[in-house]
Amino acid sequence: MPTGKQLVLLDVVNQKTVATLDFSAILLSYGMKSHIKITSMTLMMMEQSIFIMLGTVCGHVFFAEFAANSTDVSMTSLRKLNACFEAKAINQVRNYNGNIFLLGSNGVSVLCKYDASSNVEVISAGPACPWLRGFTPCSFSPDNKFIFGFHARNFYVVDVRNGDTLCTVPCGGIHRQWYFTLCDNYDVLREGEVRLQRATFDFLRKGSIVSIDLYLKRLPFLEHCVHRTQVVGVCLLDESDETIRAITIGADYFIRFSQIQWKSGAWSTLLSLYNPSAPTCVRSSSLSFGGCVVMVGGEKGTVTAWMVGTEALEDGNSYSVRSALYQRSESSARVVDFDVTQVSNNQCLSAVCYADGKIEWLDLYVDEDRGVRLEKEIRYPVLASPNLSIFSKVATWTDIDGTVYLCAASTSGNLFLWKSAEKPESACTMFVERCGLSALAFLCEGNQRWLAVGSESGTVTVFAIHGATLKKLATLTYHSATITGVALLLNDKDLRVLSVALDCRFAAYFIDLNTKQASFLHAVPLGVRDPSSLLETKFLAILG
Repeated sequence: MPTGKQLVLLDVVNQKTVATLDFSAILLSYGMKSHIKITSMTLMMMEQSIFIMLGTVCGHVFFAEFAANSTDVSMTSLRKLNACFEAKAINQVRNYNGNIFLLGSNGVSVLCKYDASSNVEVISAGPACPWLRGFTPCSFSPDNKFIFGFHARNFYVVDVRNGDTLCTVPCGGIHRQWYFTLCDNYDVLREGEVRLQRATFDFLRKGSIVSIDLYLKRLPFLEHCVHRTQVVGVCLLDESDETIRAITIGADYFIRFSQIQWKSGAWSTLLSLYNPSAPTCVRSSSLSFGGCVVMVGGEKGTVTAWMVGTEALEDGNSYSVRSALYQRSESSARVVDFDVTQVSNNQCLSAVCYADGKIEWLDLYVDEDRGVRLEKEIRYPVLASPNLSIFSKVATWTDIDGTVYLCAASTSGNLFLWKSAEKPESACTMFVERCGLSALAFLCEGNQRWLAVGSESGTVTVFAIHGATLKKLATLTYHSATITGVALLLNDKDLRVLSVALDCRFAAYFIDLNTKQASFLHAVPLGVRDPSSLLETKFLAILG
């Protein structure tokens, strides 16, 4: 019950005041003079206290922890959390299994955690349904598996895990004064019956009530399709004798974690993450405490890092995945490519090349409790491509003595190699072809290292790396169009080279490391248009 700039929390049963919540200080700090209008609230019972969180019409979230019978409880807020709602109304604040979920009228769904140190932390925030621009989420289902809301003239049921629309009801839309109430069906199950995902909605429109029963079920794909649009990149998560887990990014802004039974060809999606900008490239690295960290480059110069735990891969819950975003301040040129090398158990070093011809270094810090953090490495200088060309692909590796090497392929047809990241020395520059270089692969086996470079002419050139020098092993010619993906695999004394190009063909070669002779193995015409990426594993090759 609000009174001025205070809110009184009442115990209706015992008819007494539980607490008096004071908003004066926080409203003054935000420069808010008018009274606040509360739209939703939730309570969490702690060991010896109560935690309350309130959502408002203006998109601000207020919260506090207090003991029973408290007076003048000062409310506080979090600017990072408020920024998620863009000054739009908050439709629901909900406590579910110790997590706090919020839905904003701007279409955003947010997950927060409240810890023992009285801190509210934003775990994840993103569109509730990326496929529907302008979707207004109104509430969660009781089991937190679905989101109910409106878009245009329709009422939608949305899957919380991946944002897919499961059901559509034409109703005239939220702007025609439709209101709905969810009536849970607690009907008693008879012996042998199976409970359906059923929900009854009472819609109010122009004075009349319409009741609708929705039967919710997930329909399997008749033909598996990882993304709704073009697959932009693919990388390996891990593999075993029976399964392969891979990560793909698509032009639909999604990151998919998939599991493949390589013997049967069965394919299942483990987890889906929505990236804030159109992804351009992806890399992953395993974590010492389980799970992995995934980095994704974006169209507007963004680099997003996701810390994915083993639990998220098992239950497919994207809400628990922590992320960090890095955005260049001086330029919005898209991320062309990047590579990651591990410095320690909790730190990785990444070289990122941009479409303006520059390479910058980022530090990636991972902590099991605090999540993931991306920072620009100011100790390492920015590298610029000469002659108005840009770096199209990069590869990094760390030598036995800890020296970091960086190799970059350029649109000028040159291959650049630098030694040491802190004070980069131009180890060598190798001219490859009189056309742009479009693909790059690096392989390290023991003390041996190789590079394979694909070009716009359809040629693949293989180099052996000896310290800070490159030695050409072979030039492989088969394709008639730009190489979009290349991979290397060591098989005993043979070096296997795989390539895919815009001529829609997949080719395989091998190089005898003793005689340095290269041979063509076979080629396979592809049933896809414009293949964009290639991933090689022990058992199969995955093409995107």
